[in-house]
Amino acid sequence: MKLSQDNLIYFVRLDRDSSRRVAEPRHLHPSLDIKYSMKLLADKNCMYHDQWVNPLLEDILIKKIVDSGTTFVIIRATSFCFEESLSLSMKLKKNGIQTIAIGQQTTQLLKISENLVKQSYTFILHGETEVAVANLIHEIEGEKPYNDLVEEYWKKFKSSFYHTVENPEELPLLDFSKEELEIYPFPFPVRDGFYKKWAYLLTAWGCPHKCDFCTLIVRKTTGDNLRRRTPLRVVEEIESLCSQGADFLVIEDDTFFCNRSHLREICNLIIERNINIAWMCNARIDEIDEESLKLAKRAGLKLVKVGVETGSPRVIEKLGKSKSGKVWLENIKNSFALFEKYRVGAIGLFMVATPGEEIEDFRQTADLLKKIAPDYIQVQIFTPYPDIKYYKEVENFVNSEKSFYHYKVPAVKLSKITEYTESEMQNLLYRRYYLNPRYIYRHLKFSWRYYTHASYIRKLTLKIFEKFHEMVRINNYEA
Repeated sequence: MKLSQDNLIYFVRLDRDSSRRVAEPRHLHPSLDIKYSMKLLADKNCMYHDQWVNPLLEDILIKKIVDSGTTFVIIRATSFCFEESLSLSMKLKKNGIQTIAIGQQTTQLLKISENLVKQSYTFILHGETEVAVANLIHEIEGEKPYNDLVEEYWKKFKSSFYHTVENPEELPLLDFSKEELEIYPFPFPVRDGFYKKWAYLLTAWGCPHKCDFCTLIVRKTTGDNLRRRTPLRVVEEIESLCSQGADFLVIEDDTFFCNRSHLREICNLIIERNINIAWMCNARIDEIDEESLKLAKRAGLKLVKVGVETGSPRVIEKLGKSKSGKVWLENIKNSFALFEKYRVGAIGLFMVATPGEEIEDFRQTADLLKKIAPDYIQVQIFTPYPDIKYYKEVENFVNSEKSFYHYKVPAVKLSKITEYTESEMQNLLYRRYYLNPRYIYRHLKFSWRYYTHASYIRKLTLKIFEKFHEMVRINNYEA
């Protein structure tokens, strides 16, 4: 089956269903890889449906796609909604539609039977697909026989070949519609402001660190080779996003502080050009230094997401986060002291039920939370994703065709803790932190204006109405 110039190319993102599996609030991010692909295919007829912001029942979504007349659908999914992805793709193929898999789901596709993979998808693009999707579409339009192309890409997939963005500088600047700026906000208050227009960008692809528990399934980019855009190009995009109406920027790099000269050049350009934009980013604890943080604060930094992981030096070393757990804990204390000094908010990412974790390790994590002051914490349950070394220990006990999610209790327990279940450990840390009067005081001190803003009051009223309506519907159904 070849693709003609007039054929519609349909993009779908399926990640939304995972939010119904757990109560954990989620920060809904736009799919930058799809946005890049569509920009590179600007001369084609493309359509996009995002299940994160417009969730449809599967039958309705299938009808919408089939009625569009498309013959090619690109499905972006993660391991969070793996089953939904396989189901949708197989049903679309039964309707004569060719499907292309992208997103973190491709890591898990390597672990299931070849027959099921071939039943599900025509093409599978593993890794960074910003450019790869456009290249594949152009190849399908070319002279190579279609079946030969299918076989070529199948061999690439089976060899674990992953696509990468080799020259980020050549990527186009992204556009965000007014609707897009409003539908992907951070779900909690940010210090000293009420932000309504949220834009997203990447300044670099890849991460130079190799933590034993890290997985491509939760990372933004692929590989350990850091590929950067020039600071000038990054700031040009920031200016473009500001001109589109953005008042807050989320830098999606896996770790923005890993290259100090890159970070500092970007911050200096923001300051020199008087760009008034607030922003947040991801960083490693051992990459935070005072000079860079002070400069970033001047350039508009409001919030940093950092992986604390645990308060146990032993567990830190076992997870490969640092060769010295004691040094890591010192870095945690020093970094949070700097966040306090420069009034930069922080989100601390914690992990429970790690391999070999004992009750004393968990207590050390609970004690650490009393000594630092993140604006927010997120507590993940250790999950042996298919591409990390711990998966080999559980491979015979898990169903690779089922969804994985690090906020959901995994099928196999790897910790040695018997006093609490995984969910109890997660909830205990949340309760002890968020219900602490010291935390409540600090939160209101920095964020009280947020709760008095008219937009928040409207949003809260709508949420209360929705919850009430849902309760009435459930009660009527049960009656």
